[in-house]
Amino acid sequence: MRTLRFMLLFISLLCAVVPAAALAVGEAAPPLQVGAWMRPGPVNLLDWTGQNPKPFFLIEFWATWCEPCRAMMPHITELQNRYAGAGLVVIGVSNEHPAAIHRFVQSMGDRVGYALVTDTINRDAYNAYMWPVGSPGIPHAFLIDRDGVLVWHGIPSAKEIDARIERLAGQGYTLESEVLADRAERLVARYFATVTRDANSGEAASLGERIVEWGGARPDLLREFAWRILTELGLESRDVHIALLAATRAAEARPQDFRALETLALAHFTAGDLGQAVKYQSAAIDACPEQVLRLRLEETLDKFRAQSPTNTAPQ
Repeated sequence: MRTLRFMLLFISLLCAVVPAAALAVGEAAPPLQVGAWMRPGPVNLLDWTGQNPKPFFLIEFWATWCEPCRAMMPHITELQNRYAGAGLVVIGVSNEHPAAIHRFVQSMGDRVGYALVTDTINRDAYNAYMWPVGSPGIPHAFLIDRDGVLVWHGIPSAKEIDARIERLAGQGYTLESEVLADRAERLVARYFATVTRDANSGEAASLGERIVEWGGARPDLLREFAWRILTELGLESRDVHIALLAATRAAEARPQDFRALETLALAHFTAGDLGQAVKYQSAAIDACPEQVLRLRLEETLDKFRAQSPTNTAPQ
């Protein structure tokens, strides 16, 4: 009987600490219950009624003692300011005492420019968000789109969140395109592993086609994919056709991005189309904002022109 009582007690404790359901990308975000508003507030949490544009949210769990949290605050403030007109609402959640957060906010001044809240006594915010994704450490952030769907969560570095927020702020965002782009990103490592293992693999060609097809929502992903195909050392075979497709889609999405234009120029040069290579390299130079970088681009343009049949000296 004592053993049975122990087992029942253990099961009841287990049920008390395990969340009812995991929280996954593509699912509706749970309501955000908070304690005290520190700055500014209150705002409507996950409420889209009557708002134009409909808001989207970056919810970050942080603490005053967390150095990575403090380091990201000025950048997150910059993002809040940049995309406020597109509907971005940033909310930082801490489980610390309001007095500690207040002192911290006073010391940070303008370096913190978004809403800060405390969790409830029962840690409702933590239990709704952090616990269902495995209780990761802080900082940890959640991106929620205009339809209230979780589209990403993870460590809020500039590399992870900047491009995602830019896409969410745009008019062409869809959850389906974001999910496909995530799949494309995961396939890139597999692609290069396959190429390294078997240069003539039909699997690599199939992976490359899927990356180009699925990655359209992320021009930088396609640009970097093409650049790696064209320049990465140790590749015995380079699928120039796939690189050209990826670079073309990236440049079409960002026609003023000198890096995309440079990559497209290199793809055409590698494919043997010197005229197009010169055309897009010249466009990259025109679009480049930095003089030092322009000099490098101009050196590459000279190399392209030197390969042109019209510049070949007669025998």
